[in-house]
Amino acid sequence: MKSAKSPEVGSRLLDMASRLFYTRGYYRTGVREIVKESRAAISSFYDHFGSKEAMAIAYLRDETERTMANLQAIMTRYPDIRDFARAWMLAKKKDIRSGAFVGCPFAGFVYQSAELDATHRAALAGASERWMSMLAAFIGDNIARGVLAADTDPRELAGRVLVLYQGAVAMWRLSGETRYIQLMQTLIQAELDARLAKGGARRAQK
Repeated sequence: MKSAKSPEVGSRLLDMASRLFYTRGYYRTGVREIVKESRAAISSFYDHFGSKEAMAIAYLRDETERTMANLQAIMTRYPDIRDFARAWMLAKKKDIRSGAFVGCPFAGFVYQSAELDATHRAALAGASERWMSMLAAFIGDNIARGVLAADTDPRELAGRVLVLYQGAVAMWRLSGETRYIQLMQTLIQAELDARLAKGGARRAQK
């Protein structure tokens, strides 16, 4: 018989909670439902996480790491930011078609309540900053390699890209129309094209 503190049990509980928090919502998901769907004991839940609020922090941290890893993988494969943007949008379209993507997990969490727990808000702010910093660093690398113009402000452009992303995903969720995802791609590409270094350098691939 497995110990209540076994890593396998904790991982199973967190995986199930992540699935339910993402697809159903944090406030609509109860501890007993997580435990039942995980085939675990209620005591195991409290041994591993202590409370539903603490599990939410683990969920947000897990989602942050997953989001950063996915973005990093695309950035590594497509060092030119224009190629990255196209690949990122294609990945989102594929996830939408498969049903794996139902919106930004961070925005989905924050939209559920006007009064977020302070620790949850801090975790969400941390996720937002890491996302912004990673994209800004990638933009900075494209500036250094002559893809984007030298006077491009990395954080300002990163902010524009993230606003377009969040806005388009919200409109898709509201309307169910995937044309907003295509519009997002068009608008992000326009932001990048407006900041290309003279000559439209493809130096990153040479």
